[in-house]
Amino acid sequence: MRLSSVFSSVLVFALGAASLLVGQPGCGHCLALPSCPVGEKAVTDCPKGATCHDVELCGETITCTKDASCAAAPVCGAGTVEVATCPPGATCTTVSICNTTLLCAPLACSPTSNCPADRYCSYPDGRCGAGAAGECKARPNFCSDGPDVCFCDGTTAGMNGLPCAGLMGFDLDATGTACKLGATAFSCGYLVCDGGTRDFCQRTPSDTGGLPAVSCSQAPATCDPANCACLTTETQACNGTCVDGPNGPTITCPGG
Repeated sequence: MRLSSVFSSVLVFALGAASLLVGQPGCGHCLALPSCPVGEKAVTDCPKGATCHDVELCGETITCTKDASCAAAPVCGAGTVEVATCPPGATCTTVSICNTTLLCAPLACSPTSNCPADRYCSYPDGRCGAGAAGECKARPNFCSDGPDVCFCDGTTAGMNGLPCAGLMGFDLDATGTACKLGATAFSCGYLVCDGGTRDFCQRTPSDTGGLPAVSCSQAPATCDPANCACLTTETQACNGTCVDGPNGPTITCPGG
């Protein structure tokens, strides 16, 4: 046999073998399995009445048809909210539809399970997690000026210090026990009364089960320092009761 004929036979064999290898598992372009386009799903058998087509890759073939569930975008369920990252201490879930995935964080919160960055943990009983469970609520955009308040993290803020729930990321402490107060200050619910020797607290419980309405007020100039004995007019005005405290008295009016 002539040498050229032998060379030709070897070359044909090599090309044939190479053509058999193309498309086999392990080849560079065959690392991915076939997948259906966005908006479709893979099925074992084409459903009756449906329009199906095959997708082939690397010798593997799958049958695809329209995915009816792709008509809507994925959404987080009740009691959850979409987040970019899961808050510390929270247990998040994922919702996937049509190759789109959402990360959902629970709205329930506690001192050890935080809220997303744009929300704060609000406690309906004002006890900062020592009682009722909290719920993540949107932070307010602004606060009005007012007296000092006590936050659940133990910090206080007052006039020009953003004195409202949530803006600093924490709820108000309605018990007034979370914060360390100054020598002349005393708590009036979540408020911090610290207006000198003539200030007093007035609180009115809620008939609907909400938090009491509270306010820090100034006693008449003749009442210095303020005490219940010189606040009889203010106490009788709401048909309430008065109790003296270390740094100021508290008038409690009937619920409203």
